[in-house]
Amino acid sequence: MKSKNMLYHLLQNLVKVNLYLSAILVIVFTINLMNGNDVLFSNLVEIYGALANNLRFVVLYLALTEVSILMYTEFKKNYHAVKILGCFYILLIGSIDYYININQIHIDQEYGYILLYVGLSHIIYGFIQSFSFDQYLRHS
Repeated sequence: MKSKNMLYHLLQNLVKVNLYLSAILVIVFTINLMNGNDVLFSNLVEIYGALANNLRFVVLYLALTEVSILMYTEFKKNYHAVKILGCFYILLIGSIDYYININQIHIDQEYGYILLYVGLSHIIYGFIQSFSFDQYLRHS
């Protein structure tokens, strides 16, 4: 039983590291985008004016939300917000597709994979942290 508990805590820590890596990815991407560097989107040169500013502000708000939710989660030990944010990242894939089609702009499709990774990282972290392994062991 002790080895199961150790394995669970190892899994918990790995998932936490993965969450922080995904958060760092979002923050680094935001900083690069705000500085005008094209990290993931090779075709941002074609986007200028209001569209570029809209995209920059959306990404900035996303990064601020990311930091806020992670701080809230760490201080309150309430993991529901992380799960909701993960679902939001996944839903954002469709929203960006819609935005691209409406504004007739081309953006590389890699953003979908990255948002999926970030979203799943948040959802898995939320569920792993919400799950009480000790309570599970007492009932089994």
